[in-house]
Amino acid sequence: MKKLINEINKIDNQQDLIKVIAVIKNQQKALKAKTIAEKKAAFTVGQNVLIKTKYHDGRDNVLKGVIEKINITKAIVEIGGTRYDVPLTIMEAA
Repeated sequence: MKKLINEINKIDNQQDLIKVIAVIKNQQKALKAKTIAEKKAAFTVGQNVLIKTKYHDGRDNVLKGVIEKINITKAIVEIGGTRYDVPLTIMEAA
């Protein structure tokens, strides 16, 4: 990783930097799509899940809910009688 960072630091023109940024963004999108696909395959409607969130002061919070519907990148989860759109990436099986 250090070698890659050193090579990026050696870039001396805007055009090459733009190309590198485009490659990094594409890789980021591919990794996110893979993660979402894996999560989506692991969940089913009616399944109990844990949702990890953070308070404003940085403390962790874990909520328990039940999946009502699974969409492309989010699921509708019932938590304490209220329905929420929850990103698949922050959910875990309970």
